[in-house]
Amino acid sequence: MWLRYRSRIIEAAVLVLMLALFVSPNGAVAADMPCRFLGSVTIDGQPAEKGTTIRVWLQEGGNTTWEREIETGTNPAGQPIPDDVYLLDVPAADPPDPGAEEGDTVYFSVEGIPAQTGTWARGEFVGHALTVTTPTEPAVALDPSSLSFSAIQAGQCSGTFSFTLQNIGGGTATGSVSLTGANADQFEITSGSGSFSLGAGATQPISVRFCPTSTGAKSASLFAAGSNCNDDTSSLSGNGVAAPQIELTPPSYSFSDIQVGQCSGTYSFTLQNIG
Repeated sequence: MWLRYRSRIIEAAVLVLMLALFVSPNGAVAADMPCRFLGSVTIDGQPAEKGTTIRVWLQEGGNTTWEREIETGTNPAGQPIPDDVYLLDVPAADPPDPGAEEGDTVYFSVEGIPAQTGTWARGEFVGHALTVTTPTEPAVALDPSSLSFSAIQAGQCSGTFSFTLQNIGGGTATGSVSLTGANADQFEITSGSGSFSLGAGATQPISVRFCPTSTGAKSASLFAAGSNCNDDTSSLSGNGVAAPQIELTPPSYSFSDIQVGQCSGTYSFTLQNIG
């Protein structure tokens, strides 16, 4: 329980200590007093490590008017603070020095990831926790990674088999699906070819069949080419066989003379599929 609330307890203690530095002996708040922000930093559900970079800035329109980089666990005033806590003074506007005015938005990022914004208030001590999630880049995967078709007669096609293309990352994965390799013309994508656009976790079925035009072993690859993500391939193989052809051997046979009403001995022919 102590470990669970340790950070909050220390933050509260630091808050009281640092607030005391803001107020003049007569209790007034000076016109040029900054706004002091303090809070814990959480990345992917875990407390940030000491030294995590926090960028803080002000902007007007599309222009940055003031910015500062600090690190968690570091207090400019020298007092110790927890490793996952940041502390920063955002100055007041004092022409010609840049700074904020009452109600201005203060922007934050954690290790380059945009975080919650704050509101500037003169001479205030603002508790402002930052929580961010590390973005995952889009990434595609084909399942299964390989497929071997059974032997198919040349000039015929196998049944279709479905692969699954999935965005196993974040964002939206875009690209195209095609067949590549020396024997790519011996296979056929019956559905799911062309471009893809998959959100995080989304899937797309891709149906493929084997259509050999000649006999022999054939191989190719099902290729998912990413425009903004990785590529992935599944290997394809199959064997083209000749058309069925039966043959009787020997092609002819002459029995010896047999008395009418009697039977000869038996003779065996061989029937074979030589195709």
